[in-house]
Amino acid sequence: YEWIIGSVAGIRPDFDYPGYRHFYIAPRLGGGLTWVKAAYDSLSGRIESNYEVKDGQIVLTVLVPPNTRATVVVPAVDAGSVTESDRPASRAQGVRLLRQEQGAGLFEVQSGRYRFAARLK
Repeated sequence: YEWIIGSVAGIRPDFDYPGYRHFYIAPRLGGGLTWVKAAYDSLSGRIESNYEVKDGQIVLTVLVPPNTRATVVVPAVDAGSVTESDRPASRAQGVRLLRQEQGAGLFEVQSGRYRFAARLK
């Protein structure tokens, strides 16, 4: 179960911020999986990472507990095309684009629930 949370769902601590005050959500796609639902009850509250891959797109829903923040890695062809709740992620409240990496966009998010969507191909 720990492997699913840390690798497949991608919920990982940031050791510079104890108690999950800041953490990472960086799901690993592949292995034939088309969806994952995972949660971790941290000292700071419940963290969720859920995704579904369908028709060359990913929908990634994350829950960030109060008084925390997270770096979310959204698999995507182009970070500029990532949406959050059906609007450009770069303009979504509580979301800041950190950078584009090969095959993903990195976003910093404040506490709350977010629904990212992106094309994978």
